[in-house]
Amino acid sequence: MVINMWQVEKSITFPAAHFLYGVQGLDSEVHGHNFVVSVKICGERLVRSGVIIEGRDIDRMFRNVIGSFISSLINRTAPFDSVSPTLENLSRYIFEGFDECLKSFSGISVSSVSVSDGEEKVTYILVDK
Repeated sequence: MVINMWQVEKSITFPAAHFLYGVQGLDSEVHGHNFVVSVKICGERLVRSGVIIEGRDIDRMFRNVIGSFISSLINRTAPFDSVSPTLENLSRYIFEGFDECLKSFSGISVSSVSVSDGEEKVTYILVDK
């Protein structure tokens, strides 16, 4: 069976600092990046305005999920006060945060979250096995 779906991608760039636990070298020291987070949301239906989800709703979710990271030390925010804020862990955290926010919407879900620090990019996806 073929299912037609739409996918919308929205990105945000924000400055933040972090350090990694249990590593040697520069990554163990506080350093900053201009992080780029891209979230892809998919759905089978469009709302009355003809979109999967309103852009202002996605903006609100960004504020709810990562607002405390912007221009701050990510390690001060749970769970990153005890878990290394690697790109992998950040992408999973943001994916799970958006997934929780989208529970109040019908027929749409997060398909992936990518996080880049300007040098590397990691994408967290949910794969149906």
